[in-house]
Amino acid sequence: MHEYREAEQPAESAAASGPDAGKRVIADLVNALQPLDRAKTELLYAASHQLRTPLTCIVGFIELLVDGAGGPITAEQERILRTIARNTSRLAALIDALEPEEPSDERASCSAADRPWS
Repeated sequence: MHEYREAEQPAESAAASGPDAGKRVIADLVNALQPLDRAKTELLYAASHQLRTPLTCIVGFIELLVDGAGGPITAEQERILRTIARNTSRLAALIDALEPEEPSDERASCSAADRPWS
């Protein structure tokens, strides 16, 4: 809440300083939000990795069991393993959706001169 009030103050003074001052305020706000965006991205990558690591192991062991590496399995055991495999695939898809997308080349190469608020 304190940071929001600080952000309001430059906007109020910007109105009195002319049209370019508003662009400076926007640029300042964007620059202030960039570390938060990076922290969010790092958190999502870390969470994704921590979830994916044990899931990969589970999938591998399911495949081994279905292939008979632990000995013969009954039809009921195979049905259960296939259900587990299907649900781990759903979980993997959710984890994939959790990972942030990489910025496109166009957005990544955007320089300060390309931004209207610079």
